[in-house]
Amino acid sequence: MSKKIGADTSQLALGFFLGVVPTVAFTLITWGSSPTPRRLIFCLVAMFLCAVYPMWCAANSAAKRFFKAKHSVAISFRCIGILILAIGTSLWGKELWPKPPLIEMRISPSGFPVSISPHSLVSILRIHPYISLTDSSDWLLKDSNDSGKEVFWPSETEIDSQPPDNHETVYRTEIINHSPETLVRGKLFFQVRYSPGAITGCMPSANSINGEDVVLIPELDPGKSFEFYAINQSDLCAWLIPPDLATVRMVSDEAERQVPLTFDKNPLYDSGAPSFMPTKIKWETLPKTPGPHYQIQGITH
Repeated sequence: MSKKIGADTSQLALGFFLGVVPTVAFTLITWGSSPTPRRLIFCLVAMFLCAVYPMWCAANSAAKRFFKAKHSVAISFRCIGILILAIGTSLWGKELWPKPPLIEMRISPSGFPVSISPHSLVSILRIHPYISLTDSSDWLLKDSNDSGKEVFWPSETEIDSQPPDNHETVYRTEIINHSPETLVRGKLFFQVRYSPGAITGCMPSANSINGEDVVLIPELDPGKSFEFYAINQSDLCAWLIPPDLATVRMVSDEAERQVPLTFDKNPLYDSGAPSFMPTKIKWETLPKTPGPHYQIQGITH
């Protein structure tokens, strides 16, 4: 009688497990655009717990049927069965685990002054020790060209203030969303290093000053990109050190997360952090002291 009850119990547990597996799998597939790590862990743990007893009974039955094993050997087979279940569940979870979004950063030299096409807008990262960009808002300078002809940034007065043989360094940075889903928002934490220039050029020294600029990434659909230009507006040498990670929130994410950045493999630009010589331009409306007074960041043509 007890054997019959045990067999009925095993069959009941096995049937319950076989019902749970497709239910959880269907939930993972249809519950949102892709399984989030939190959801995936919860479902895998639920499936594992539901499968422990059936696997225990199956391993015990196999041990007794094929080996006529004693109690200790049956327990060993039960443990092996549970181990196989744990490995199988982990491997399946690894396959289902959502891949991190592919976000690429391209940094390349650009020309000065910055060209602004008709009916377009450019974003400028102004590198200066008294201008510190935070993640509270988008502090990039926005230059909007609403006219039907090409215009340039900076102003003609500022361009004319430089010596005839001067060369201002400008870098263009492009952020591309290669993921199949929309990037809702993101943050890039750039480290900035300033150092006094020397006769031999720009070299980091003991007198270097470190800062941080946060660039906010706007919403990007799959395949779309966001770009900005960086220029040094200080009388110091400057290095713009790009981050290895981006803080992003994709459309399927419940919260922000950090993902690795993929960098352009062009060897021409794979020479380290972009470096800037001290500026020779007499810039207008530069802050004289640190503070929030640089936050008026809009130019319209």
